[in-house]
Amino acid sequence: MTNKNLKLHNAFTLAEVLITIGIIGVVAAMTMPTLIQNYRNHVVETRLQKVYSVMNQAIKQSEVINGEKENWDFDDPQFYEKYLAPYLNVLKKETIVGTNYYYNGIYFNDGSLLIGKTSSYTNEAGETIAIAGGNKDYFFYPDAKNFNEEELVSRAAVGRTTFPFRFAPNYYPPENLINSFGTRHYKKGFEPYMHELSNNSYLYAGKAFSCNEVNSSPMFCTALIMMNGWKIPKDYPFKVR
Repeated sequence: MTNKNLKLHNAFTLAEVLITIGIIGVVAAMTMPTLIQNYRNHVVETRLQKVYSVMNQAIKQSEVINGEKENWDFDDPQFYEKYLAPYLNVLKKETIVGTNYYYNGIYFNDGSLLIGKTSSYTNEAGETIAIAGGNKDYFFYPDAKNFNEEELVSRAAVGRTTFPFRFAPNYYPPENLINSFGTRHYKKGFEPYMHELSNNSYLYAGKAFSCNEVNSSPMFCTALIMMNGWKIPKDYPFKVR
């Protein structure tokens, strides 16, 4: 056999090339969504763990100057500036005027955003409006571009693009309330939202805030991820984005 015939024998036909490209395209189409979702999961996991660490480090540093966190004045309109800002390295902070609340928007250098209710604000009439849960309830966006105030109020994106935290070390219910759920945050730092979580088995089901598709406000999703070693469980009910 001549060299010319050998080259012709080893060549691919156009049909074979097209079939191969088609197979590669099908495989890519099947695997790309999984790869993209795995990457998104990794970003969310990494940034959730990071904001948890950063906030608690800031709280510990602040305690050296301002005393034990359970004695801080959570009704102080300058709470963030006094207790947290000096100990955080952030990109910027701004006041976000919502339809129902005013928020502190804390933007981090990694592109994430932490939203916290202010304790009060002054309206156009000069009246001071107190906000329930001010400086205690926080919502974290691993990707700041996903922030949507309407979804924040409705809780429509909880467990998907936004993840609830709570910082309420001074919250302790009256002693006559036996087995109160509030003690989950008493004397604790910046923690995943666990208020009203009386039993870890309720992370997925059994409570109004359980992390499942049925609840309109699945507030326990952050706690679920933390208790899984800051990894999104394989049976997690939502696709994060």
